Amino acid sequence: MAKESKFDEKIETLQTVAGSLLEEIKSLRFVVDFEDEDGIDFYEKVGRYEAHLIETALERSGGNQAKAARLLNLKPSTLNMKMKNLRMI
Repeated sequence: MAKESKFDEKIETLQTVAGSLLEEIKSLRFVVDFEDEDGIDFYEKVGRYEAHLIETALERSGGNQAKAARLLNLKPSTLNMKMKNLRMI
Protein backbone atom coordinates (compact mmCIF):
# COMPACT_ATOMS: atom_id res chain seq x y z
CA MET A 1 0.00 0.00 0.00
CA ALA A 2 2.81 2.42 0.87
CA LYS A 3 4.47 1.69 -2.48
CA GLU A 4 1.29 2.67 -4.35
CA SER A 5 1.05 5.90 -2.37
CA LYS A 6 4.64 6.88 -3.20
CA PHE A 7 4.08 5.90 -6.82
CA ASP A 8 0.93 8.07 -6.96
CA GLU A 9 2.84 10.98 -5.42
CA LYS A 10 5.60 10.63 -8.02
CA ILE A 11 3.05 10.51 -10.85
CA GLU A 12 1.35 13.62 -9.49
CA THR A 13 4.70 15.42 -9.24
CA LEU A 14 5.57 14.45 -12.82
CA GLN A 15 2.19 15.71 -14.03
CA THR A 16 2.77 19.03 -12.28
CA VAL A 17 6.24 19.38 -13.77
CA ALA A 18 4.99 18.42 -17.24
CA GLY A 19 2.19 20.99 -16.96
CA SER A 20 4.67 23.68 -15.94
CA LEU A 21 6.96 22.79 -18.83
CA LEU A 22 4.07 22.93 -21.27
CA GLU A 23 3.14 26.42 -20.04
CA GLU A 24 6.75 27.57 -20.43
CA ILE A 25 6.90 26.18 -23.96
CA LYS A 26 3.63 27.93 -24.83
CA SER A 27 4.94 31.21 -23.42
CA LEU A 28 7.94 31.07 -25.78
CA ARG A 29 5.53 31.81 -28.65
CA PHE A 30 5.28 35.34 -27.31
CA VAL A 31 8.97 36.21 -27.36
CA VAL A 32 9.28 39.24 -29.60
CA ASP A 33 12.26 39.59 -31.92
CA PHE A 34 12.79 43.26 -32.75
CA GLU A 35 15.81 42.40 -34.89
CA ASP A 36 13.51 41.75 -37.84
CA GLU A 37 13.88 44.63 -40.31
CA ASP A 38 10.14 44.67 -41.01
CA GLY A 39 9.24 45.05 -37.33
CA ILE A 40 6.41 43.15 -35.75
CA ASP A 41 2.68 43.04 -36.30
CA PHE A 42 1.44 44.43 -32.99
CA TYR A 43 -2.18 43.39 -33.48
CA GLU A 44 -1.24 39.86 -34.51
CA LYS A 45 0.94 39.44 -31.40
CA VAL A 46 -1.76 40.87 -29.11
CA GLY A 47 -4.35 38.58 -30.70
CA ARG A 48 -2.15 35.54 -30.15
CA TYR A 49 -1.60 36.54 -26.53
CA GLU A 50 -5.32 37.09 -25.97
CA ALA A 51 -6.07 33.69 -27.51
CA HIS A 52 -3.51 32.07 -25.22
CA LEU A 53 -5.05 33.70 -22.14
CA ILE A 54 -8.52 32.59 -23.19
CA GLU A 55 -7.35 29.03 -23.94
CA THR A 56 -5.68 28.82 -20.54
CA ALA A 57 -8.78 30.12 -18.74
CA LEU A 58 -10.97 27.66 -20.65
CA GLU A 59 -8.65 24.78 -19.73
CA ARG A 60 -8.74 25.74 -16.06
CA SER A 61 -12.52 26.12 -16.11
CA GLY A 62 -13.14 22.79 -17.83
CA GLY A 63 -14.40 24.55 -20.97
CA ASN A 64 -17.03 26.57 -19.10
CA GLN A 65 -17.08 30.03 -20.73
CA ALA A 66 -18.82 31.73 -17.80
CA LYS A 67 -16.16 30.48 -15.38
CA ALA A 68 -13.37 31.36 -17.83
CA ALA A 69 -14.80 34.89 -18.11
CA ARG A 70 -14.70 35.21 -14.30
CA LEU A 71 -11.06 34.05 -14.27
CA LEU A 72 -10.24 36.76 -16.82
CA ASN A 73 -12.38 39.41 -15.10
CA LEU A 74 -14.49 39.76 -18.24
CA LYS A 75 -18.21 39.70 -18.82
CA PRO A 76 -19.24 36.42 -20.49
CA SER A 77 -20.51 38.41 -23.49
CA THR A 78 -17.11 40.12 -23.85
CA LEU A 79 -15.31 36.78 -23.72
CA ASN A 80 -17.68 35.36 -26.31
CA MET A 81 -17.13 38.37 -28.59
CA LYS A 82 -13.34 38.08 -28.25
CA MET A 83 -13.51 34.36 -29.02
CA LYS A 84 -15.56 35.09 -32.16
CA ASN A 85 -13.18 37.86 -33.25
CA LEU A 86 -10.22 35.51 -32.76
CA ARG A 87 -12.12 32.76 -34.64
CA MET A 88 -11.95 30.47 -31.63
CA ILE A 89 -15.65 29.61 -32.03
